[in-house]
Amino acid sequence: MDRNILELSDTALSYLTPEYRQLFRRHFELFQAAHTELYENALRDRLSAAEDAHYFRYMGQVDDALERLGRDDARRLRYISSFWMNAIEALEEIRAVSFERRRILVRRRLATLSNTTAATLASIRNGAVSLQAIPILPQN
Repeated sequence: MDRNILELSDTALSYLTPEYRQLFRRHFELFQAAHTELYENALRDRLSAAEDAHYFRYMGQVDDALERLGRDDARRLRYISSFWMNAIEALEEIRAVSFERRRILVRRRLATLSNTTAATLASIRNGAVSLQAIPILPQN
C-alpha cells in the first residue's frame, strides 16, 4: 500500500490517547485487510455483506470518536479514512464489473454447449466419440 498513507496513519495515531489509538489502529488495519483481499483476489466479486460487517465493524465507534476528538485530530483521521474508503470502493467496483463480465462470458459459452442425453450416450458404440455430440464453439 501507499507508504505515504501508512506514515500519515502513524502520525495521526500518535496524537491520540491510547484508547482512541487502539480503536483507529484496528479500524485502519481492517481497511488495509479489505483492500488486500480485493487487490490479491482479482477473480472475486465485490465484498459480501458478511465481509462488509467484518471489515467495517468499527465504523459506529469511529464516528462517535470523531465527534469527540479535536478538530485537527478528526480532520487527519477523516482524511485517512476517506483514502481507504475510496481505495476500497474503487477496487470493489473493478472487481464487480470484472466478475459480471466473466459471468456473462460463461453464460454465452454455456449456451453454445449441447445437452448430451442418455439416449445420445447409448447410441455411441464402444466408447467412440460421436462427432454429432461435440458442438463447435464459435470463435470470438
